[in-house]
Amino acid sequence: MVLQQFDRFFAAVTLAALSLAFAPEASAQRMSHPVVRQPQFPTQLPETNDAKATRSEDIQSQLSAPDRKIHDQSLKTVSIETPEDCTTIIDAIQQGIDEGASSRYAAYGRTLKAWTHNRRGELLVKEGKEVEALKDFETAVVLNPLLWKAVQNRGVSRGLMGDKAAAMVDFNRVIELNPQYANAWFNRANLKLEQNDFAGALQDFSQAIRLQPADAAFYQSRGQVLYKLGRARQAIADLSRAVQLNPNDAATLVDRGDIYRQGTGQFDLAASDYMAAYRIDPKLGRAYLSAAWQMATCPQARYRNPEKAIEIAKIAIELDGEPDYRYPDTLAAACANAGQFTEAKAAATRAVAAAPEKVRSKVEQRLKIYQRNQAYREGGPAETVRAATRTK
Repeated sequence: MVLQQFDRFFAAVTLAALSLAFAPEASAQRMSHPVVRQPQFPTQLPETNDAKATRSEDIQSQLSAPDRKIHDQSLKTVSIETPEDCTTIIDAIQQGIDEGASSRYAAYGRTLKAWTHNRRGELLVKEGKEVEALKDFETAVVLNPLLWKAVQNRGVSRGLMGDKAAAMVDFNRVIELNPQYANAWFNRANLKLEQNDFAGALQDFSQAIRLQPADAAFYQSRGQVLYKLGRARQAIADLSRAVQLNPNDAATLVDRGDIYRQGTGQFDLAASDYMAAYRIDPKLGRAYLSAAWQMATCPQARYRNPEKAIEIAKIAIELDGEPDYRYPDTLAAACANAGQFTEAKAAATRAVAAAPEKVRSKVEQRLKIYQRNQAYREGGPAETVRAATRTK
């Protein structure tokens, strides 16, 4: 998952897979730990640095020692670089409060502590310390329940750690506090998608798009939901818009190719998308996998290529291994299409063993087809294929 200055990062809360033979994988760069601005200091400071420094000195000369300590920390927040920087500021603010800061500065100190806890959490996320980060986000929300980006960050962490119900509560709250924040709608949509609430997910993705219409990933995700709802052509329209916005996103091309193949039967366009995808990203195993599946199982003979299907199915496995049943399942279909039934049955047996319960019966049916020395045809009857002969 790519963090873009904590602007977005989600679908580690895994998206529900499309009902394609090769469903698009969950996008990996969505739910965010966004950067937040520090709270405004109680006394208005001038804009220029020189004037600010002069004004700051004037302010400090009028402050009690506890108030001055809190004031000083507000100036240090602009140079935070590490979690340790945040810890130093948090401790100093608390000392100022404990030493008898005025009510005005104590209140500001608590607000500044909330901001700094949230910032420390963001920096901890960058270091891969999600558990520690969650504690900081929780503290920030306790100190300032209106700090909506801390609520957002807490929801992200809760979602990543498997507490989807709590994450949903947080995203609902972010939307209440800041309904213009598109990522909160997007994140909530992903959770609804996981719950098979496709209508609700569609509404939230659509709202995210209205708020941020130039985000390719929003269209890509809504396209998945539209396909789930049986609206293949609208799904293709959304994925096409995503490709327009981000033409180098190979994964979205594979997603669209899968829908061309299985949703509308436009096999030529599917083949074109798969080829474009692995040209853009030669290491994207899914692109080879989907292309191999079509070359092996397409009901229209002109799109099948027995030798090539085996070749690129093996490339997919070389790139990714066999992370799930679809990889040996594809190799099995390709081998059967080429008449290599011994190899097909061996690969299909591995696919059955790896398949989740909800799809295992379909994989078992394909194995039975290969045991009859037939090739699987997607959307059509099995076809008898002459067994390949071995040259001695």
